[in-house]
Amino acid sequence: MGVLRTIGELFQFLIKRGAWFLVPVVAGLLLIGMLLILASATPLGPFIYTIF
Repeated sequence: MGVLRTIGELFQFLIKRGAWFLVPVVAGLLLIGMLLILASATPLGPFIYTIF
């Protein structure tokens, strides 16, 4: 739960500071990071790597 709390605080900070343009960048980086972790941790890795 600590990771989700940290991500939530990051988005709240970006919105509060008016850095709306960074929200999609951070969301994209988090999505790519989760995809890479999923690809390396599961047997579906070879199928996910074919996307790239």
